[in-house]
Amino acid sequence: MFNILNNITSVTTKCEILKDIPTWQSKLNNEYLSVLHVNLMSIERKWDLLCINLDPVIEQLDILVLTEIDVNEVQATAYQLRGFNQVSKCRVGKGGGGVMVFVRDTFHIEDMMYNFDQAENLLLKIHDTKSKMKYILVAVYRSPKLDLNKFLTDLDFWLKNATKKDDLVIMIGDINVCLLKKTNVNMRYLNILNQNTMIPMIREITREEMLAGAVTVSSIDHINLRCKNNTIATASIICDKPADHYYIALRISKDNPGDPRRNNKVIKRILDTKKIQEEISKVDWNKLIELNDPQKVYFDTINEFNKIYCSCTKSVEFKKEHILTPWVSKRTLLEINKKNELYSQWKNNKNAFKYERYKEQRNIVTNLIKKEKRIYYYKKFKDAKGDMRKTWRLINELMDRKRKESPEEVLKKNFKTDDAKTLANNFNINFIQQIKNIQLPKRSRTRATCKSD
Repeated sequence: MFNILNNITSVTTKCEILKDIPTWQSKLNNEYLSVLHVNLMSIERKWDLLCINLDPVIEQLDILVLTEIDVNEVQATAYQLRGFNQVSKCRVGKGGGGVMVFVRDTFHIEDMMYNFDQAENLLLKIHDTKSKMKYILVAVYRSPKLDLNKFLTDLDFWLKNATKKDDLVIMIGDINVCLLKKTNVNMRYLNILNQNTMIPMIREITREEMLAGAVTVSSIDHINLRCKNNTIATASIICDKPADHYYIALRISKDNPGDPRRNNKVIKRILDTKKIQEEISKVDWNKLIELNDPQKVYFDTINEFNKIYCSCTKSVEFKKEHILTPWVSKRTLLEINKKNELYSQWKNNKNAFKYERYKEQRNIVTNLIKKEKRIYYYKKFKDAKGDMRKTWRLINELMDRKRKESPEEVLKKNFKTDDAKTLANNFNINFIQQIKNIQLPKRSRTRATCKSD
């Protein structure tokens, strides 16, 4: 068997090493898909800093994968991002571990409900109805305490038996297999990927930290990809980190990408109201006449409106603003930049003194973020005192509970009533009137004649 470790570069794609997320955001242009992953070690402690990091790119991000979230199923529901659907797999019975995935709410998600042996994972089928692209996302966190060989056997079985050769498969997460080391089990891992046409996109350092006074580095956060011929895939390591691990990212784009988006702009997807009117007029509503079941008429109508709304979204450029973190001040951003600068200085000259300066600044940033967020919402709740509507709006904002209008709500709004019975009666009256106004084509009639004997 070909020994991959004799020439690792032949089966890996050299990825970009980027300074921060805004640098990665500046490279996004006409992508089919953009994916970001980071091991947080604790989502509770790192959530606010994560949101600050994501703010510049959140409108262009399609999938966010978080590993080692360290929460239970009930706690996981509290972490939401506006414009995304969240799926999580939490460790049962003890702390640590876990996987959480945020997928843009314009994508269709199907949970394949497959659990790897010796790992925590989410296995999702994702369908982008706009680009018609389909993906299989494998988000993984594998604890170093678990049996790696059993995990590899299960992974090999799944890739061989549950995927097709033309499936676009993205495996991303903290696998805890360090590609900087040449061991037999690492060789087996890379061979399994190679045999199943999966390309390891990352082999550079993804974790760099001081432990017991010594610098430790590893390449344990991976992106393994099976891609189509008409697409270009680019992996990135982003040297910013809310915890010990760097961000890793993937962009899948067309063969001929467009011009890069400008840094001071973001793209938002909004409904094109004019196009909605045009699409409604194009629908053949006459097909509902033959239906006798009112419930089927209702659901068919809902489905038609859903199709129309999906096809009538357009992208518009807006100036950047703090979408996730309205409470962040200029001072916080300056302190974060100072922290990043001190970390860069330590990387260039690794000594204990510079690392202690970085740690001190990191603690300043953590405390400042907590303080500013607390003050911001204290003032908001104080202003809303006595107004329960404003208070609940703030609670929902704080917990990211804002949701899209459902098709039912859209129908009610357009019929100028919030009463279901009135809506049904108005719909029935309007429906009958429209049927009466339909001009059916005239049919030629022939009279029957009887011959007399």
